[in-house]
Amino acid sequence: MESGIHKNAGGVVFEPQFTELDDESLEVPVPIGTADVLTLKLRAPSGEVKSRDLELTTDGDDGKARYTTNTTDLDEVGLWCAQAYARIPGGFDGGTDWQYFQVFPNL
Repeated sequence: MESGIHKNAGGVVFEPQFTELDDESLEVPVPIGTADVLTLKLRAPSGEVKSRDLELTTDGDDGKARYTTNTTDLDEVGLWCAQAYARIPGGFDGGTDWQYFQVFPNL
């Protein structure tokens, strides 16, 4: 049986984590609690890019944020790409790694 994300699925949770390398080249969370920009970009198979606001899941010290899809977000079948972006005044300004995922048709 096929499983996964289907077209027009609501309730799909994206929870990216912002990280950077410390002085010892270890990957550590970026505290994003003071970010003035916190977005998730979803690129559809057609190339259309949708920008959605992320919400903090904690105080932001863990570098994690969350977005839950509504039924109009994932409106195309095919290979999608997601990337989160954060801007912290006077500090971090960047994105997460790209995450690819497949959206399947409904019956």
